[in-house]
Amino acid sequence: MACQVRTINTGPFVDGKTEINGGDTFYAVLEFSKTGPPRGEALLGYGNWSRVGSKHVDDQLALASQKKMRPILRTRQAIESQLESRTAF
Repeated sequence: MACQVRTINTGPFVDGKTEINGGDTFYAVLEFSKTGPPRGEALLGYGNWSRVGSKHVDDQLALASQKKMRPILRTRQAIESQLESRTAF
């Protein structure tokens, strides 16, 4: 997908660096096709801040800084290949 989604506000640049200080925290781009299944990419600017020690607090920031997004997993096989844990209720 060739798409650019920038929905953040930044502070001043100092020595070529800045900090995000506002904007959307989640965005997604979906592509629908008559010849195949829908495709999508998404990005979560920050993750699970409420879970102390979670590795997902900032794991997508590197993608954001590279102006990239991650693929949206749509099939059971793709989702199960990325599972970190499973809880049955």
